[in-house]
Amino acid sequence: MSRLGRLGPLTPVAVALALAVSFLGSCTDHEPEDAVEAVGSETITIRTVDGLTLDGRVWDRGHDRLVIYLHEFRENQDSWWPYAREPRGEGISALTFDFRGHGKSEGNLDDIDGMVLDAEAAIAFARDRGFERVMLVGAGMGAAVGLVAAADVPDVTIVGFSTPADFDTLDTVDVVERLDGRVQLIATRDDVSAADSLHKFRALGNVDSTEARLYPGGGHGVDLLSEHATHSISERFDELLADFWVPHTP
Repeated sequence: MSRLGRLGPLTPVAVALALAVSFLGSCTDHEPEDAVEAVGSETITIRTVDGLTLDGRVWDRGHDRLVIYLHEFRENQDSWWPYAREPRGEGISALTFDFRGHGKSEGNLDDIDGMVLDAEAAIAFARDRGFERVMLVGAGMGAAVGLVAAADVPDVTIVGFSTPADFDTLDTVDVVERLDGRVQLIATRDDVSAADSLHKFRALGNVDSTEARLYPGGGHGVDLLSEHATHSISERFDELLADFWVPHTP
């Protein structure tokens, strides 16, 4: 017997309410929860060299410049959507994706080395789509992954928010020495771990205080660009989006 049969006769009003709930439920099945947050984007999949499928979004505003946003450990790509969906400079496109084991992507959450392959696959996707200049923008773990991925791609720049000096197997201090002129690092003084890492980067011969900047406050990762953070950081990011690009050399 159906649920309606067990409940006994229903009034016309009850039937109408039941049908309305059923209709709303069916709509929900076809409307992804992220439809509003990722407004204006195209849903894409990215294939890695080790055979995984990653879930992503792209906001295509032209093929001159593309920012690839890299999220933190145990976060998802949607942490970057408020910034990716809003044009932050004329003709700058944006791409976000979930690292392996995160969000809707396949793979193991703890495969940190594999996440470098994810970032490399995102860069390859960008090239296949015809984007000429690429910037990686990472937060926390995403910044560490981005540094390692950019080290062997000489026409990609990297901006790291709260970049750790090391993350699991990733030694970012060693990598930064190979990114001369292509890296910008930002952290806050009260985010003790990120501030300590920034000082380690500054101790290297090729990274100075203009490339590794320490700001007041205690924000971490994506929060450095939130409305509660210092306006100077957002201004600095806008400057980098305007000028911090390397021409693509096929």
